[in-house]
Amino acid sequence: MYKSAFYFALRDTLVVDTLDDATRIAYNGNKCEWRVVTLKGQLIDKAGTMSGGGKRVRKGGMLLSGQKSRLGGGGSGMPIADVSMPKEETEKLEQSIIKSSQELKLTREEKKELKSCQAKLEKQVENKQNELEKKTLMVQSLEQQHVQIQERIKIYEPKCKLSVEDSKKLKILRQNAKEHEKLLEAAKQKAKKLENVCEDVQQQIMNAGGEPLRNQKAKVEEATKTCEQASKELSKAKLACKGLLKKVEKARNAFEEANEELKQLERKKVELEESFKIIEDGALEVIQALEKVKALEKDMSSKVSDMKKVYTQMRTEQNKFDKELIDVENEIDICCDDLAKAEERVSTWTKKELENKKLFHTFLPQGMENKKVSESNENESQDGSDSDSESGIKKKNTKEEAFTSLPDLTTEEAKDIDLSKLRDKIRALKEEVDKMKKNVNMGAIDEYLKRDSEYSLMVKDLEGATLKRDEARNACDSLRKKRLDEFMSGFSVITLKLKEMYQMITMGGDAELELVDSLDPFSEGIVFSVRPPKKSWKNIANLSGGEKTLSSLALVFALHHYNPTPLYVMDEIDAALDYKNVSIVANYIKERTKNAQFIIISLRNNMFELADRLVGIYKTENATKSITINPAKIMQKQNQLSKEHRDGDVLHDCTNTN
Repeated sequence: MYKSAFYFALRDTLVVDTLDDATRIAYNGNKCEWRVVTLKGQLIDKAGTMSGGGKRVRKGGMLLSGQKSRLGGGGSGMPIADVSMPKEETEKLEQSIIKSSQELKLTREEKKELKSCQAKLEKQVENKQNELEKKTLMVQSLEQQHVQIQERIKIYEPKCKLSVEDSKKLKILRQNAKEHEKLLEAAKQKAKKLENVCEDVQQQIMNAGGEPLRNQKAKVEEATKTCEQASKELSKAKLACKGLLKKVEKARNAFEEANEELKQLERKKVELEESFKIIEDGALEVIQALEKVKALEKDMSSKVSDMKKVYTQMRTEQNKFDKELIDVENEIDICCDDLAKAEERVSTWTKKELENKKLFHTFLPQGMENKKVSESNENESQDGSDSDSESGIKKKNTKEEAFTSLPDLTTEEAKDIDLSKLRDKIRALKEEVDKMKKNVNMGAIDEYLKRDSEYSLMVKDLEGATLKRDEARNACDSLRKKRLDEFMSGFSVITLKLKEMYQMITMGGDAELELVDSLDPFSEGIVFSVRPPKKSWKNIANLSGGEKTLSSLALVFALHHYNPTPLYVMDEIDAALDYKNVSIVANYIKERTKNAQFIIISLRNNMFELADRLVGIYKTENATKSITINPAKIMQKQNQLSKEHRDGDVLHDCTNTN
């Protein structure tokens, strides 16, 4: 009974002499694993809390019945027996405690090592499992590849078999390879003999001067090394001197530039002070001008309504032009494709024409070739101008001289000619002509004429395609210019309206749209930068949630001013806005955008109050339902009921008075 009661109160608690021993035994790293108590009453719990200690040591708290406590408590009972042990047993117990503590240290160290090994092994197991999954996937893919490769092998095996001619060639090549290997071995042996001879000659050359020559060579090499090192050090020193001189010159120049900048800054300070005074004087004039502009704004509002009507007409025309532009671009693409195909055909036919001309001139007999040359020259002389006719006559004369006339030789030159060599050349040429006659295709001339007529037709088609391409290109360029002009005009209007809208919403901020590339605005895009009130300029990506919503709403309203659309859907645009900004946005949507319909999903009362219709969505019986409310009608009914109630109260008062 007592044991179970003690265990219930104390649980697994170890008793130790000092607090240092308690912390050493209780903690394993940062974890508290044991509940330990010292002889002085200091306790370390498993939760990590430490308690006990104090100035006084309380003793004698547990007394038997009948024994009076030392603190003044009384009772009846027998005194506690003295618990005394001999010294030998206490020493044995102390030694056993020391041994057990040492064993406990060793076991804890082993435990730590085992835990670290366990963690490493668990990581290795995870890595191995991941590798195993990867390997399984690799095996599956390799099996699929294996199946595909086997199918390909079945297809390509009959194609890869050697024919009889290939096998013969292979045997011949193997025989040649063996012969070349034999020649290579013989050449290697000769090379080894020559290397041995060279080594002997080199040793004789080295031993020719003897030891004094070697010593002199070693001294010369040492001297050259020292000279090279000295030259390197000298060059390094020169470079260091040059660098230091340059640094000194730079420092002087920087000092002079700093002095000049200081003087310029002082001048600018004086100028800015003067300009500040001028600006203060001009501020009054600006305020007066602003009042005049406000008066003009009222007059211009009627003109703006007329301009909007004109703008709608221009917008419809622009849409028509955009459709025409798309059609023209498609036609241009088709024409470009046709032109590319025609150019490819022309290039192929020109190549074939040149080849046919070469074949035509090579295979014609000599008389026919001379006639063809003369006819072509006559046609060129008839079609061309006077200068062309002269050039054609010259070409004709040169070709006739080349094909028909023989060179005039003097008697001395005729005597020097060897008739036997000329006869041999004539025989060889006749043999070549006989061979050529066998391989000549006489239908090549007709084919050449057909190809020439086809080539002329293709050239005409190409000219027509190029004309169409140029016309389409000019139309496309004009439409691109028109698109750029209209875009820039709309961009300027939207930027001005964006500034106005952002200043109105934020009460003093500023916003701006900038083109990344002003020459080609369609290539890079637009940068949207914003300056919230009492802050610096920032890109829209670096703003907070509420600032982003305000800037984006300002841009939406500016676009609505430029090109109003009939319907807008906005999902919780007021989620990141405060009470003031929500009311500003709601009032603007209510007053300024009466020519459009806004569907806004919101959870804010400020937005509900100004809505024309309220649509509520709710869920009943696992189905969503909606209900629409007209706040204006509800307000009218409420006003009527309040009036009726007041009238009834008045009548009641009158009857009471009567």
